[in-house]
Amino acid sequence: MSSSRLTGEDKIMGRFDTVIGVMVLLNALAMAVNLECVGAQSAATLGLTGGLAICETMPVLEFLEHFFAMVFALELVYRLYRIRCAYFGEPWNWLDFSLVLIAFFDLYVLDALLADTPAHNATTLRVFRVVKLARVLRIARALHLFRGLRVLVKACSSFLPSLSWSMALLGLCMISSGLLIGNLLQDYIIDESKDPDAREWIWRHYGTSFRAIYTMYEITFAGNWGIYARPVLENVSHFYVVFYVIYITFVVFAVIRVITAIFLRETLEAANNDAELMVQEGLRRKATYIHKLEAIFNAIDESQDGLIDEDELNELFMDSRVTTYLETLEIDVMQSSALFHLLANSDGQITCADFIDGILRCKGPARAIDQIMMEKNVRRLEEQIKAMMGALETAEIIARRPSRPSQNRPARR
Repeated sequence: MSSSRLTGEDKIMGRFDTVIGVMVLLNALAMAVNLECVGAQSAATLGLTGGLAICETMPVLEFLEHFFAMVFALELVYRLYRIRCAYFGEPWNWLDFSLVLIAFFDLYVLDALLADTPAHNATTLRVFRVVKLARVLRIARALHLFRGLRVLVKACSSFLPSLSWSMALLGLCMISSGLLIGNLLQDYIIDESKDPDAREWIWRHYGTSFRAIYTMYEITFAGNWGIYARPVLENVSHFYVVFYVIYITFVVFAVIRVITAIFLRETLEAANNDAELMVQEGLRRKATYIHKLEAIFNAIDESQDGLIDEDELNELFMDSRVTTYLETLEIDVMQSSALFHLLANSDGQITCADFIDGILRCKGPARAIDQIMMEKNVRRLEEQIKAMMGALETAEIIARRPSRPSQNRPARR
């Protein structure tokens, strides 16, 4: 009883999380529309036209800000009521708690402070604006309110150690190659006989260590290495093709793909080892399997009375397609009569529940079915022997065994 009640509570909390997740996404949409309106107003100050013609909805957006703040505050109160002090045991809950406080501070305290702050006090305005923008972090709540996103976050966190070492390796490659080509191009930059525009372009991309390393970073990750390589080849020397071919082949092509393969392997391993995902996947497969069994039961039950007798089962098993389909479901049954006696109840018929429960137990190789059949026959014989012994003792055909109460007492414990 307690387990069913707990399952009901879990379902309620799951639906509640889904509703709150939808509210978070709607709040993000409202913030996006608000930014469109603010951007249109900023464009008007510059004499430009831009943004959507929806600024008439600003009062509605202000109302939505207060509405979402109250919704998330009520959510916080509800969660505190349900789980008490254990609420603060999760880092995500601390983020939720902070965001609710920031929202109320923004709407009911910060606006009043901004009204009293002089327009020329830029530092104070920036600090207040950062506090207002902290509400954007509320979008991150969707990461733990939806199960699919939680699985992705856990899987992505699994490759963080590999990411650190990968970035260290790529960093060494980019730094060494940037310093190498930057020093090689210094002679061309200071050569006054060369084209000034070409010298300026080379300096802007390779003239200092920072510029050269950042250029190599863009070549490595942006994929537009031709934009940075071709001016060097055409204006400086074609011999630099050796440098670019080696770097593109070994770093951009080979190393990046090896790192990608490592990320994929560790992500898949983390997803496969995730307990919540494994449970959900097992439940999904079981539900699909039960749905197929229900379809088989309805096909066997030609009378549509919700019961299967032995004749109906034997008739269906004469079709080779049925036995082949059962084999695809990992059900290895050689004789229909054996399957019927295995699944039938005391009335000699099979209900849908008996059929599904029996097939789930029979799922597997033939040895498992034989063992289950033997176990059921032994239990049936044991019950018949007990009933016969009781009838004989009641009729006083045989004497009651004095040792019987002592044998049954441990069984009752």
